Parts: sequence; structure tokens; C-alpha cells
Amino acid sequence: MSPEELKNRSLGPCGAFISNAKEFTISGGVFNNYSSAATIPSDFRKIWLGDIHLSREICSPEVSGHILGGQRRPHGVRKVYSAKIEGNDSTFAVAMYQGNGAEQLWREDCAQYIAVRHPSIVQIYAMACSESIHAMIFHDDLIPFRNFLDLYEKSPIATVFIYASVTAELQQVRNYLSIKLQYLLYNCNCTLLIRRATGGLSADVFHGDSLTYIGAPLEPIPLAETTIPLLDAPGQETRFVEFLTLREYHRICSLHLTKFRTLKCSPFEEAHLGAMVYFWQHKQPGYEELFQTQIEMAYLPDADLDLDLSGWCDIEGQEVDVMQNGWTRVPHNEAGNAMITRWVSAHWQHDVLWLSQANHIFSRLGVASNFTDYVILTDAIFELNIFPTNSGNGSHKGFLFLCPPQDFQIEPTVFRWPECPAYWSLDPQGVERLTTEEAAALGFPSFILSTDISGSCWSESVYTGLRDFHRGKGFHSDNSDVALHLGEPLYGLVSSVKATPFADDIPQLRKSRPAVCNEFCLEFPDAIGFSSTMKIQLFLILLLILLQLHEFVSGSTFIPLHKFI
Repeated sequence: MSPEELKNRSLGPCGAFISNAKEFTISGGVFNNYSSAATIPSDFRKIWLGDIHLSREICSPEVSGHILGGQRRPHGVRKVYSAKIEGNDSTFAVAMYQGNGAEQLWREDCAQYIAVRHPSIVQIYAMACSESIHAMIFHDDLIPFRNFLDLYEKSPIATVFIYASVTAELQQVRNYLSIKLQYLLYNCNCTLLIRRATGGLSADVFHGDSLTYIGAPLEPIPLAETTIPLLDAPGQETRFVEFLTLREYHRICSLHLTKFRTLKCSPFEEAHLGAMVYFWQHKQPGYEELFQTQIEMAYLPDADLDLDLSGWCDIEGQEVDVMQNGWTRVPHNEAGNAMITRWVSAHWQHDVLWLSQANHIFSRLGVASNFTDYVILTDAIFELNIFPTNSGNGSHKGFLFLCPPQDFQIEPTVFRWPECPAYWSLDPQGVERLTTEEAAALGFPSFILSTDISGSCWSESVYTGLRDFHRGKGFHSDNSDVALHLGEPLYGLVSSVKATPFADDIPQLRKSRPAVCNEFCLEFPDAIGFSSTMKIQLFLILLLILLQLHEFVSGSTFIPLHKFI
């Protein structure tokens, strides 16, 4: 039976004299309505609401209504509390339903929870209902997964072990639901809860918080080992090290302990995917805000990374037509928005390569702090912004031609704007290109190029955990033994780099090829301007106004905008 069919299976409304009956008349006699017993299945206890003592809220939905079976559920009617039951020494989790749609949601949930029984899924102990309040009592006192992790934030190895354990248990839950209900469980449809007494998973598979991603385990983990013991017991970290493999530990760090950084840089910058770069913050004279520069520190020589090279698309993410020669053609009247092309590498693969030797590289560089400034580049986004102009009559029908995505790839894992990324033409085939001056005189828009790079980084705690875990496995993190043992390619250092470069080092350390356009292509604007997009836009608007006034007063020929950039 599917979740949708379970949801629609009625338990009968609270207060009903004859469940689901309608359109009949009874005359005479005195009747008493004892309704609640009829609404609660006989397999479960009936608890009086007055016997439930709520102590604290455990969790409530973080999203504006849960979607299951194509239906959006009411928002704000269900909250889960830790509670005591009169006459019972145990602590329970109680889901309270109040407000509009509460009874309907309660009945739907009852039908669904009754249909599943698994040690890693919340289990019903009893139910309660009245005219306006309904409740479902679950076995065990429960802790939200994120709160449980916070208890062990000072122990990175314990944190990784918790993720490994919950990942294995959740995979068993997914398998069970797939077989039992033909139901594919996604993270957004599930709230991860932990039993306070045992540390085992107790997932609420019908209400999701969408706050925690749990991936499938890389290697099978024996279920007998997944119940989390008391993590602060003596010698537990040694047990965790024995339990987890090197690859599993690295993958969990990549999936669950990664932070992400993004840098907006100029089109002069290269994006070397898979490389470790330093995000250096500095101030430019005359500017109040901090500017960022990427400095490549280490790289993977001849790395065979799995890269996803996407084509051009518009600002809404819709791909545009590609010609047989690989160039993309966009009609003039459809080129009013920014055009974007993007490369995404196989994220966790090179993250894992880095984590196996990160402490070794840091040791060689002398890095001892600010670890989140050292980023493994995973993505590059190239954006071509189109700015309309009032010059010319604008009546010419032309086409914008965008270069093939492969033109950005200057080395197997290095990307940068090509010399001629785009041009205008009146020719539908693009053979006769317009120069920048000709395009501006005819009223075609001008361009500005930008590059965004992003990547993964990790906190000092994660790197400390890696060092301790490797030591527990018999390896020394300050050399490359772990990577060699796993048969992974080794990172190489860029020559003449320091742990924390200074301004005087930038000209020698930055790798940038000169951006030279031929006569048919737009010119790159000054690199500094890309750190403050808003200032550039204001400058361009003012410059266009001044140029129009100059043309009107003097009657002189329009001066192309690119001459001033």
C-alpha cells in the first residue's frame, strides 16, 4: 500500500457516534457518545490528554507544509514534545496536533505510522484525542539529529562515527520502505531523531525538516555495529578508529563536514579545478570594502577529474540553441538577459583526494591557522552580462554569437575566458563579424564579463580529526603515506609560495595569461572593477548619460563605450 493510500485510509473522526455514517435519523431514547475509543485502533493504548505532561519542545516542521503523495499538508498544526505519562516512569516523544486541519492530519498520520514497524523508525506507543487536540505518543525520548551532533562537536572522530552509524541505519530504513510501501524516501521527507537512551536512529519518515543531508554509505556497515554507544566512555575513539575505514572517514568528511566558499574574480583569472587555492582578503587604495584574490598553492598534476562541462544558458537556466559548428546563436531581441556557462567537477572525488593528504601539504607550507581560507576549487561560473544602449537606431536585426564551451578549457582542468567569447553579426551564419565600434554604432548592447569560482574547505577541527584518525590507523599525517596507501594521486606545490602570502608576493604567484582580443571581440574591463559590480554599473550609467549629452551638444560621432573601460 502506497503512502498516499495509507494517508487516505480513515480511522474515523474523533467524536463520531457511528464512524463514517451520514444521512440517517434515529428517533427516541437517550444516547451517550463514547467516541474516542472507536477512533483509536485496539492494538494501541488510549491515553487521556490530562495524563500527558509536556516538558519541552523537541522539534517542529521547519518548512511551510510537508509534501507527500502530491499533497501539501497544513502548516503549523503539529509539534513534537518530550513528555511524561502519568503512571509511567519512562519519557516519551509526543506529537501534538492543534489548529486548522489538525484532526485530518492526525488521522492521516495514524494510518501511515501504523503501517510501518522498523527499529530505526519512530514507533507508536499510544494515542489520544479530544474535540480540539489530538496526540500521538512515540516510544523513547528523542533528540533532533543536529542537536545530538552538537553534544560531540569537540570530538571530530565521534562526529564522523555518528554520521557513519546514522547513514547505515537510514539506508536500511530506505530499503524497508521501498519494499514495504514502494516508497522512495528522500532527505527532505524525513526528520532524523536519535533515541536519548541508546543513541540509535528513530527516523520520522512522514514529516521532513529538509535540514540534514545523509548520503548512501560508500561501503557496507554491519548493522550490529551501528547503534551509537555512550560516546564519552573511556576508549571509545579507539573503537571508532577501528570501526571506520580510511575511505569511509574521508568521504563522510567530504559529504557532511564541508564548508563552501565563493569568490568573484576578474576574467583575467584562471579557474584550476581540483587545485588548492588561498582566498586572500586585502584592501585596495580608495576602497572601503575588502577585495579577494585567489592564489594557487597546490595542484594535482595530470589529474583525471570527472568534469561536467555545460553549455550556454539564459538567466533563467534555459539552454539556448547551438549551431553545428559549436557556436551558439541568439537573436538580438532575445539577448536581453545575462548569458551563463558553467563547469562543475565531480565534487566529492577530489575532496577525498585532498583530505587523504591535506595535513601533509599544510605541513610543507607551514600552515597552522585560518584553514577555511584554503579552498579546493570545485566550480567555475562564467557570466556574460548584456547592457542595452541607446546609441544608434536599434532597428537592425542581428545575432549574438557565443563561443563553444570548449573554448574556455585551456588545460584539462584549467578554465578561463577565451580571447573571443562573443560578437555581434548581421549575418545569420555569423561569418561577417561586427567590430566593437560597428556593433555599438548600430545600437547593439555591450558586454561585461565576470567569473565566479567556488570550492570546499574544512575547519581546523576536521583537520585535527584527520590527523588523529590517521595516527590511529598507523599513519603519519605529515607525510604522504595515507594517499600512497590508497593509491591516490599526490598534490604538488606551486613553487615559491608561503603559507600566508603578502601583497608583494601577488605578482609572482598569480598565474594569469594576458587577455588579448582581436578586432572583432569585446575588450576585457579593468580587473579591479569586478570586485564591485554595483560601482561599475553606476559608472557605466553615468558615462552613457555624459556621452549622449556630448553627442547632442557637439553633433560628434558616438564614441564606443569600450574605449573608456
